[in-house]
Amino acid sequence: MDWYAPPDWFIIAILLLFALLLILIVVWAIRRSHGNVRKMEIEVEKQKLDLLAKDLDTRAKEHPFTKLSTDQIQSIRTLEDENELIELNNYHKEKIVEARLRKLENLVREAKLERMILKLDLEEKKVK
Repeated sequence: MDWYAPPDWFIIAILLLFALLLILIVVWAIRRSHGNVRKMEIEVEKQKLDLLAKDLDTRAKEHPFTKLSTDQIQSIRTLEDENELIELNNYHKEKIVEARLRKLENLVREAKLERMILKLDLEEKKVK
């Protein structure tokens, strides 16, 4: 009784597929473990940042960085308000200047086009 023996290329192909499957499983496991490690590192960093923020809040309450009087703080706020008002005024003026420049450009373009039309009319009359 002769048994059927598969060809050599078939056995090699099955072995290559098996090896490829093993490699894919190993790569998947490595990537998964690396992802978990990275997630834990990010979580630790978040916890550190939370602790630093809490520490900063408690230090700021205990020892403020600047010890300004209320008059000094009020004068700083007044200057900041004045700066905001000046910036708003400047922005308004810039927008007005831009709009007037656009208007002027359009008027010049319109006049130029009208002169060109008149010249074309004269040339057409000369030709006729």
